Amino acid sequence: MNLRAIGLAAVVAGFPVFCVMAQQQPAQPAAPARPAPGLSVGVVDISAILRHSTAAQGLQRQLQAEQERYQALTDQQQRALQAEEEGIERQRTALPADAYAQKRREFEERVNRLTAEFRARRRQIDDAFNNASGEINRTLQQVIDELAQAQGIQLVVRREAVVYQQSVFDLTEAAGEVLNRRLPSVSVNLPPP
Repeated sequence: MNLRAIGLAAVVAGFPVFCVMAQQQPAQPAAPARPAPGLSVGVVDISAILRHSTAAQGLQRQLQAEQERYQALTDQQQRALQAEEEGIERQRTALPADAYAQKRREFEERVNRLTAEFRARRRQIDDAFNNASGEINRTLQQVIDELAQAQGIQLVVRREAVVYQQSVFDLTEAAGEVLNRRLPSVSVNLPPP
């Protein structure tokens, strides 16, 4: 019985037929995928651009300095609170129970208030640096868009995403130079402590 007869018998019997005809022809190798004719592709190494960006380097220095100031302030407050708590504990035996409890409550309220203030300050610092970083990223995106349009590039991908490249435009160096000219530094708008 040939394959057609088997297929017809299976359909008549109510069995589905899956790729019976495909067995008659040898498998053809798939043609390699080719980009659309005339498609210009560019690559960009964002990490390298940001490593060499004067604005990003300045932002990193500012962030590090602000983190050191924040840490010094928190350490100072923590030492002061620890000394205050030790003082309260030393008074425990000399104070009536209700006076000790009152001092302890006031101390805990102060700790909670300072903790909330430090968290709020940390959020302000994070927001300020995220805004400055966003300015660098937006400017870099504009630079890449302009370079791509000027060179007739229709698609730009990150270098990390490229597995194979034959002929693509590398926009990394040009984008880095333009970014440094256009945005040599970025200001961080921190509210006063």
